[in-house]
Amino acid sequence: MKKLISSILICMLAVMLVISLTACGGNENNETNKPSTQTTADDDSPLVRPDTTTALDTTTTSDKVDLPDFASILAGNGDTNHVWGKEDPAVRQQIIDEGKTQGLDISFGNDGSMTIKDQEGGTFVQSNDGSWTYTDDSGHSSQYGGEWPENKFTKLVPKPDFDLIGASSDDYSFSVGFSSVTVQQIKAYAEKLKAAGFNIDVNEEEQDAYGIQMYEFTAANSAGYTVDLVFVSNVSSITISEPD
Repeated sequence: MKKLISSILICMLAVMLVISLTACGGNENNETNKPSTQTTADDDSPLVRPDTTTALDTTTTSDKVDLPDFASILAGNGDTNHVWGKEDPAVRQQIIDEGKTQGLDISFGNDGSMTIKDQEGGTFVQSNDGSWTYTDDSGHSSQYGGEWPENKFTKLVPKPDFDLIGASSDDYSFSVGFSSVTVQQIKAYAEKLKAAGFNIDVNEEEQDAYGIQMYEFTAANSAGYTVDLVFVSNVSSITISEPD
């Protein structure tokens, strides 16, 4: 029971963190780029002359370029809705130039991707579907949004038909979070895991605590790899680990 509760808490923290990072992407940049406006109840007493306002607005519109919010990206809050690699060449060059002023090495791929390398050895890549992947100098990577990744761990299990909200991997394990799932779907996926060879030392636990439905499935395969499948109130996580 304690093991289940502990796993559930880890799942909730990990999945909710990914949801928070994904949902917050790009907000700071959007707010910064919004032009400030002033209104007054007295239309006969404008704060500035109409001809001055018109000239100012024209200049601002023509000079304004929508650039990435690098601070948000480096904090793990990259906007997944705006694919920067699909901008025209002039805007991409301005992004590269602005990155240099902030100590960032930025490049664009022919596939519509954008790569940002920071001074600490970290690499942020936005794919052409808008998802972000971060890899640190030790090779540990994290993905926000996007599709089910292909790696040595995901090859061991069936591809789940769930909405991916984030993933994280290193040389020894892989974890992925999903949203909008039901416990029935997770139980059905657990049966697929058994059929895929994760049928050794099988353990399944389920409970309803304070109105929160929780389920966990753990098992190993003949090669010693283990899988830990956790469900908590319509969010789920899967962790696949190498043998100890």
